[in-house]
Amino acid sequence: MNMRVPMIVIAAFWICTFSACKRSANKANVRTLDSLMEVTENLLTEMNAMDRDPLHAIDSSYQMRKATLEMVMRDTLDKRSAIALGNYHGAMNKNMGYVNKNYEPLLKELNTTRKQLTDLKYDVEQGALDPAVEAGYISKESLVLSVVQQNTLTLLSTARGVIRDHARLAPIV
Repeated sequence: MNMRVPMIVIAAFWICTFSACKRSANKANVRTLDSLMEVTENLLTEMNAMDRDPLHAIDSSYQMRKATLEMVMRDTLDKRSAIALGNYHGAMNKNMGYVNKNYEPLLKELNTTRKQLTDLKYDVEQGALDPAVEAGYISKESLVLSVVQQNTLTLLSTARGVIRDHARLAPIV
């Protein structure tokens, strides 16, 4: 009899701890996280699909000609040539630099976002978080993803612009 009472108390404690204290998953929050994860996966796919070989070739070509182009820009008197040289130099120097500088950090940020969303989805599905905390985390992750999405779209657009500007201006300069 003396052993039965502590065993019943321990059993009741374990049952309360591992079943009664969890709540069911909030389906709307799970759907929201699924949507955020889909956006993240699509951005990762676009980043990984970006063919960087043409960008490396363009950058290499530009770097070899950079000093000569800068000298010609200082010495030219023809307004049309100066504008074309300036536009080409600006596009290659500024935009190519942006793409080269931000590609790897952005890819890392997308992978981190994917992991954060996966972990949060698991916690939401398990009902492990307080509803207010859960909503706060989802809001924070949504905000982070919107910034990362904007940065990714800017980088992809800038990379396409570099290729387009190179094709348009390189023959002229």
